[in-house]
Amino acid sequence: MIVAIEPTWTGSIHAPGNAMLMNIARMAFPDQQIRVYGESRHLTEMQIVFAPSPNVRFHTIEIGKSFLHKPHIVSPGRLVREMGIIRKALAEVPSSEDCLLILLSATSTAIFAADWLSRLRRGRTFVQAQLHGNLNELTGWRHSDPLRRALDLKSVLSRDYGGRLRYLVLEEFIRSKLATVSPAAAKITDVLPHPIALQGHVLPEKPLESPLHVGLVGLGSEEKGMGALLRIAAQLKQELGSSRVRFHHVGSAMPGTDLSKYSLLEDPPSTGQLPRAEFVARVNRLHYLLFPLKENYYGLSASGALFDSIAALKPMIATRIPMTEQLFREFGNIGYLCDGESDMTSIIRNIALNPDHALYHAQIEALRRAQAARQPEALAPGYRDTIRNSLPGFAS
Repeated sequence: MIVAIEPTWTGSIHAPGNAMLMNIARMAFPDQQIRVYGESRHLTEMQIVFAPSPNVRFHTIEIGKSFLHKPHIVSPGRLVREMGIIRKALAEVPSSEDCLLILLSATSTAIFAADWLSRLRRGRTFVQAQLHGNLNELTGWRHSDPLRRALDLKSVLSRDYGGRLRYLVLEEFIRSKLATVSPAAAKITDVLPHPIALQGHVLPEKPLESPLHVGLVGLGSEEKGMGALLRIAAQLKQELGSSRVRFHHVGSAMPGTDLSKYSLLEDPPSTGQLPRAEFVARVNRLHYLLFPLKENYYGLSASGALFDSIAALKPMIATRIPMTEQLFREFGNIGYLCDGESDMTSIIRNIALNPDHALYHAQIEALRRAQAARQPEALAPGYRDTIRNSLPGFAS
C-alpha cells in the first residue's frame, strides 16, 4: 500500500503538483492501493487534476492553525500532531503489507515522526519525503533552544536512516545545490522531473497580436518578482501605452500590500487564492509569462509557476538562474533568458513593437514537446525504477 500525507498546505497551494505525484505513483504501481491524507479543500483541489481510480481513496485530516503554510516552524506541539496523523494513517495498512509512506511536503518534525513510526510498525515501511521550498531553511536562522535545533531541518537531514528513508526533489539542479549545503542529505536524495498538470490548459494557441499581454503568476511577493513586474509595467506603459502592451498578475497579493500599486495592471488584485478555473482562464489570456526570479530564493526549490507556463503553452521571459537554464537546455527555445530587469524590459519592448509570429509559434511548439515529456505517463517508469533502486523491497 502507498500512504501519502500532506501535513502543511491547504486549498490549491501545491495541490496540482501533489495530484501529479500521486498520478505518477498510481501508474508506476498499478497493483497498490493508495490512501491520500490532507486538508479537505486541498483534497478537493487535488481531485480536480487527479485521474480517478478505484485504487485511490482520500481522507481528511485537521492541520493545526498555527502551522498552516508554515513548514519552517519547529515545535514539540507540531511533532505530536504530525505523529498522531501519521500513526492513524499507518494503522489502516494491514500488517502483512509493505507500505510506502510519502510525505507530500516534508517538515522536519514530520520526517522525524515518519522515521520513528516506520520503525515501530509491524510490516516493512519505506519513507519518501518530498522536499520543496522549505530547503531554504538550511541557509537561514536556527533556534537557540537545543530541542528545537535537534528537530530542525538541518539536523534532521544530517541523520542516517539506514536505507529506510529517501528524499525526493523536483529537478536535478536542486540536488546539485543540496550537495553543497547538506552532502549527507544529497546522498539519499532522488530526483523526479517536475510533472505538469494540463487540466483546463488544452486550448488553441493564442495569436501574437496587439496589445501584448504579459503576466506574473503566483503570490505577489518581492521574491517572486512582483516589484519587478510593477516597475517594468510603469516604464513600458508610459512609453508604449495600453494599445501596445498590458500587464497582469495571476495570483494573490501579499497580506498588507498597498493595493493601489496594482492600478498599473489589468486585473483587480486578489486577496485570496484564485479558484483553479479562474486561475487557468487568466493565464490563458496572456502571451508571455514573466519570471524575474532570484537564485537566492530559487536555488533550492522549483517554481511551480514555471511549469504552469509550460502547461498553458505560454513562452516565458525569465531571469537566468540554474532552474531556468536547465529548462532551456532540456527543451530548447521556450522563451527568453534575461540577464536582469533591464534586459527583460528591452525584450518586452521589442516584442510589443516588432512581434515575430514565426518565432512565437516555434516557442509554443517547444513548450508542447516539454508538456509531453513531463506528463505522468512519461514520468511513471522512471519513478518506479527510482523506488525499486533506492528503496529495494517495496513492491518487489
